[in-house]
Amino acid sequence: MKDFFVYIDDSGSPGQPPANKFLAPDTKIWAAVILSLEEKNYIDSVIDLAIKKLQQEIPFSEFHFTEIYSAKNAFQGIDSKLRLEIVQLFVELYNSIKPYVVVIATGSGTLKNSGFSQSYKSKKENGFSFSDPSEYALNTLLLIINEYMIENYKEENIKAEIIIDEGRQKANTIQLLTDFIGIFNELNYKSSKNVYGLQFVDFIAFSINRIQNNISKNRAKFDNEFMRIIGTLQLNSNLKTISVTDLDEVNKDAVESFLESQESPSIGAIQYVEELSNCLSRIRDFILKKNTAENKEIILQDIKRLKQFSSISNEFAKFLDTTERLISDQH
Repeated sequence: MKDFFVYIDDSGSPGQPPANKFLAPDTKIWAAVILSLEEKNYIDSVIDLAIKKLQQEIPFSEFHFTEIYSAKNAFQGIDSKLRLEIVQLFVELYNSIKPYVVVIATGSGTLKNSGFSQSYKSKKENGFSFSDPSEYALNTLLLIINEYMIENYKEENIKAEIIIDEGRQKANTIQLLTDFIGIFNELNYKSSKNVYGLQFVDFIAFSINRIQNNISKNRAKFDNEFMRIIGTLQLNSNLKTISVTDLDEVNKDAVESFLESQESPSIGAIQYVEELSNCLSRIRDFILKKNTAENKEIILQDIKRLKQFSSISNEFAKFLDTTERLISDQH
């Protein structure tokens, strides 16, 4: 019997306007990290040691990344350097084992544009109301986790325990998944204070949320450094794709913002825009699986040239870095 532990947490501020104009105001991000027993024990030992060491300087009980990022509650008044060191620790912890992460984000438009009938959206299964985008997303997350486990461990005898941060239900309660057909049939609600795996997935969910939303051109120095650190996160996830729709929007926005930054577009700037559009077109084809090894090398060379131009924004530079990593990882 091979034991796995799946930790689930959410991130998002439903009802609050996101910084990213492509996200609906009620967008909620759910994230799950899948750990083997060995990985769980490793995570527990590293986080336990880090907490005990940091408690010599700060009276705190757990790593909660909303508080660490915003310097609130136990982290109020704590030097930004120390808070960034905590972020760096968790990035290095994740990158040392690269466990699989399942991510799903939903808002009101998810169900509206799904094509589902009203009767289907009125359903309630396993305690989830499909009319609530967040509840629908959590149910979908569980289905994806189940499919991933069956597909990747079909030749093995496995057992998976699903642990979710308290909120939907009180800590130390169980939600039975009576209508769920899969390798698990219950959700165990726990307090993150007592479960290091939940602190680990809190970091992952929060980081993904910030990556999705943190696109302001006027970020503070702390935010820039925070984004630089989590930009090194080597995420092993179903999120490792760029949608064609998003890419088309990036193309349009990147060209417009680039031209707006030029007092008087030069011949070099116009040539840059042309090269940019050609490169994004090739990336688009690559994502649509019209890819070859030759195309991959051409795209990577394009990106290197685009990054050398002095006037690109931090946001677009970050996009190029991310795209370069994703294309490099494709086989």
